[in-house]
Amino acid sequence: MLFRSFFESEAVPRGWATCPLTENAFLRILSQRSYPRTLGSPTEARRVLRRLLASPGHQFWPDDLSLADTRHFPALPESKALTDLYLLALAVKHGGRLATLDAGIDASIIPGGPAALLVL
Repeated sequence: MLFRSFFESEAVPRGWATCPLTENAFLRILSQRSYPRTLGSPTEARRVLRRLLASPGHQFWPDDLSLADTRHFPALPESKALTDLYLLALAVKHGGRLATLDAGIDASIIPGGPAALLVL
């Protein structure tokens, strides 16, 4: 339960954020019947998401960056890494950090990215 431990000990006391992309992914993945820890339906996944969003320290960040903006994205990686780097740039823009289990993210592509990436 690495994620749960991180969420309770770090995210809630220090603050955490979601954006439309992360909320969509939560609902999409956790409502899939083939997912090992499925919540069964989009409605049930949304109920759990709403409860999480009510946790202390939550902020909502709008998707307010464009991959066409070379200030935030001076270079673009392979397509499979675009979403991760978009989320990292969003964290940089809002003064936050991207917490992830993915050790393969090349944070150096994003200005300020290495300091904003937290690999759990």
